Amino acid sequence: MDKFAQEKGFQTKEKLGRLLAEPRLLALLGGQESQDESTEVDRIAIEHQGKIIQILCREIDWIESQQQYVQLHSQGKSYLYATTLAGLENVLGEKFLRIHRGYIVNCSAITEVKSLGNGRLELILRDNTKLQVSRRKKSTLRRILNHLAAKKLK
Repeated sequence: MDKFAQEKGFQTKEKLGRLLAEPRLLALLGGQESQDESTEVDRIAIEHQGKIIQILCREIDWIESQQQYVQLHSQGKSYLYATTLAGLENVLGEKFLRIHRGYIVNCSAITEVKSLGNGRLELILRDNTKLQVSRRKKSTLRRILNHLAAKKLK
């Protein structure tokens, strides 16, 4: 256990990870003040190899669920983070979209939307990852992508 965790009375690094998953703390570490739990952040602080690092949200390509953790995929690297998809979904903002119960994607990382037939869609991301969109999220995906495209044209 590291010195910081011992001094603050944390029993395990997992508890430290859960503390860092708090939206208000995420916002403070990201350099933004938080008024409520739905505040959008521009970076996420993660413990990685014994250090706390900050990952810019715009550099995150996609996030996958790993039980009570999530795996963040950013610039060819992945980071395990002690939070849930629902917890991150609340602080990431409108440029991120939950496309499946197990995935959140950065809309700016989407390079192609491909139809697989039978109403199924597949996303191809800038890192060449292929993710299937659940049928329930398909209409939301189209609406968000159209909204973001309209914003870029203005």
